[in-house]
Amino acid sequence: MSLRARLGVQRGHFTVDVDLTVEPGHTLAILGPNGAGKTTILHALAGLAHLDGGHITVDETTWATPETDLPPEKRSVGLLAADHLLFPHLSALDNVAFGPRSRGTRADTAYDIARRELARLGLADTFHARRPHQLSHGQAQRVALARALATHPRVLLLDEPLSALDPESRPTVRQALAARLADFDGMTVLVTHDPLDALTLADELAFVRDGRVVQSGPPQQIVREPRDPYVAQVAGLNLYAAGPAREGTLHLASGAAIVTADPVISRENWVSFPPSAVVLGRHRPDGSARNTWRGRVARVELTGQIARVSLTGEVDLVADITLGSLAELHLAAGDEVWASVKATEVRAYPR
Repeated sequence: MSLRARLGVQRGHFTVDVDLTVEPGHTLAILGPNGAGKTTILHALAGLAHLDGGHITVDETTWATPETDLPPEKRSVGLLAADHLLFPHLSALDNVAFGPRSRGTRADTAYDIARRELARLGLADTFHARRPHQLSHGQAQRVALARALATHPRVLLLDEPLSALDPESRPTVRQALAARLADFDGMTVLVTHDPLDALTLADELAFVRDGRVVQSGPPQQIVREPRDPYVAQVAGLNLYAAGPAREGTLHLASGAAIVTADPVISRENWVSFPPSAVVLGRHRPDGSARNTWRGRVARVELTGQIARVSLTGEVDLVADITLGSLAELHLAAGDEVWASVKATEVRAYPR
């Protein structure tokens, strides 16, 4: 019993062609840049986009093929978008009870379900009579999640469910969502731009670019060994394609050499290291680092107490340094600097 889908959807000149599998009780997070096809995937699963190829099978029942297409109301699906889309004239309790009542459930049973779902998401009885405009955005989003779950869907679709929340309410709603998903025995597909949402909510990740899955797997595996530039960016790593190694030295496509302490046996490799492993200086370093390159500062961005410095040159890379180091080096766009990375900080793995 699981969700198994091969989705082929044509949208003008853009084609989505992906394979997805989600086991009961598991959450699959789909990440990718704007225009990658993420929302199209959700629409196909929900029955809002027709399949031009492939199939959707849930618990061994076929939901869709190019010839057969169950309408959305015939699919056991709950959908939650970034905008909660609650009925403005109904109370929180009435909003949640609407789903089961519309499917023929007795009113008293539907309201029991609604109360239970709201309680599981941390919304006490005092919130039940409030209408959407009387709720905070975080509370309204939890009501919308309760409404999506009240029909006991086999497949729960979450489309950027936390993106519209303010920074204060987002951690609370994320925590409530994580706790509820842990008890959900259906299959969940989450679309998000936020790596933190994906890493804290999902059992599996799938990165989509140009309508194709470029990498998928457990979060810890993907974070450790990204195999696509966008995946590496999300994982917070510098990533390069390299050829075979000679005595621990690999050559990048640019011709630059990079030394690793990892044993390398493949002819085609990926090489990665974290921005925090990069040391910047105004002069060529005399230390023990075996990787040293000259570059030019492209831009400097501040995140809290960390300065992220992007360099172009022999090796294009990103370095994370402290604000104190930034002030000491007096770095600005256009400045020439040296970057060094120890061989022990460089990971190499087969392509």
